[in-house]
Parts: sequence; structure tokens; C-alpha cells
Amino acid sequence: MKFILFFEFNPEDFDKVIEINETFVENKTKYPEKYPELIFGPYFLGDEFKGFDVVEASNSEQLMNNILHYAPTVKIKFQPILDGYQAIELYQKRKGQHSV
Repeated sequence: MKFILFFEFNPEDFDKVIEINETFVENKTKYPEKYPELIFGPYFLGDEFKGFDVVEASNSEQLMNNILHYAPTVKIKFQPILDGYQAIELYQKRKGQHSV
């Protein structure tokens, strides 16, 4: 399943976040099955110290490993994203079932 990974941290922690990210990349290279796959990103939002990635995870453990690696310095939140065409198709099927 695909997720938007929102992240946020204090500007004073930027150097620390860079170090944490470097170890994350090393861990992910060694153990890719333990972490979500990066689809695109990271992107920062304007001039703030927050942003997002889009990732794909096959299980909740991957999400937790990601959160725990950056905690408590970086606040991370995952929001699932769904295929719009699939959502429309499911809605129409469901609507047809309830109209009879």
C-alpha cells in the first residue's frame, strides 16, 4: 500500500536529522525488507522544516521501523493514499448493490 509520509522537525535539529538520515539510508541499504520503499521525495514544504515522501509498505512493521528510527527527533505521520480510479469503481459497484 502507498502512503504519504509527512515529517517535521525543529530547525535547531537539522544537523542531527542529517546524521539520522544517513544511518537510515545505510540500514535501508542493508535491510531493504525492513523499511518502506521510497517512491519519490523527500520534498520540503516552502521554508518550513517539514515535508513529505511517498512510500510503499508491505506491512505495518516497515512503517514502525521507519518511525522508530527517526524518533523522537523527527515527527513522522503516515497517511494512506488510494487509487482514485479504483475508488470510483468500488463506489459504483457498492452503489449498484444497495440500489435494489
